[in-house]
Amino acid sequence: MKPIIDISFYQAPSAIDYDLLAENVSGVILRACYGIWKDTAFDRHYAEFTARGVPVGAYHYIVGNAPIQAQAAAFNEAVGTKTLRLGCWLDVEDTRPNTKLYRQNVLDYAALQPDMGIYTSKGAWNAIMGGAYLTDRKLWVAHYTSNPYPLLPTGWDSWWLWQFTSSGRLPGYAGNLDTNRFFGDDADFAAWIGGEVPAQPDKLFDAKVVTTPPIRLRTRFTPAGNLRPEADWLQSQAIVPVYETSGTGWWRVGHEAWASSEWLQRLDLPLPPPMSGDYAYYGAVYSQRDARWASHPLGTRSTIGANGCLMTCASMVCNHFGHASNPLQLNDWLTSHGGYLDGNLFLCCLLYTSPSPRDS
Repeated sequence: MKPIIDISFYQAPSAIDYDLLAENVSGVILRACYGIWKDTAFDRHYAEFTARGVPVGAYHYIVGNAPIQAQAAAFNEAVGTKTLRLGCWLDVEDTRPNTKLYRQNVLDYAALQPDMGIYTSKGAWNAIMGGAYLTDRKLWVAHYTSNPYPLLPTGWDSWWLWQFTSSGRLPGYAGNLDTNRFFGDDADFAAWIGGEVPAQPDKLFDAKVVTTPPIRLRTRFTPAGNLRPEADWLQSQAIVPVYETSGTGWWRVGHEAWASSEWLQRLDLPLPPPMSGDYAYYGAVYSQRDARWASHPLGTRSTIGANGCLMTCASMVCNHFGHASNPLQLNDWLTSHGGYLDGNLFLCCLLYTSPSPRDS
């Protein structure tokens, strides 16, 4: 699913293309208040995103040097009767000397706002709270890392939202954005926000993992993104469903699970019949990026789609001179007959004949 972002007056309305940004997020959590002061961009951000159908939430950055009851009242006044489908969140992170939060500040505020989730980091929570408190609340955890899971504050064993970077980039805003991941799939997210559960995407095709046993194929949360846990990697020779292709060499094989198509062989497309008999040849027939062979290894290095242009052209030359072939057949023949140097460097001095029972 698309990321969730959180913004405040630091992301000025004048700097946002709301139409474009709304298309690239699943939701937005807005700062409603800082201490007893209402965020000056809260109402504008709320109006712009909700007008475009984007689910919105609100958070309150509380401080230790202002009365807790006054802060809670300020938040309640700011949000009023607004529809906050992503909920309300208590921001527990202020450890600055002049405004530092203390445990009792947080507990007193939480008692006044029993439905609020908690936003914090492991370090801030330990510095302010020093133990397991409010662990029945939803957790929105901040941890900027490339690891597949965040570090959690004391007392929690799971998270609801994970702010994994403060330097996310999305179309519609030129600067850095706090970017978050929801712990669940599209159906879970729809259930949370009260939306329509999206239809599950149909499988496009099946593919075979072509790594050499026992080497497993790594999976990532996004195309070329962070690695998923090793337990989620694909077994060599396994048959897996493919739900989406990125156009950049990555296929989605599960919810937030992408694998390199270089090591996946598509199974549903039959090879075209080799050309035979009397025919006229009118130019290029085959493309190295044809899905029927693009992800197939070229010799023993790279793939036909990445580096097989010469070999693909050679297959058409073979056809022209009466040796029926297609790129996959020629590549397999060259691989088994020493037709490549250094893995995939093409040798043009071999005499190729089309496969026959004697070659099997």
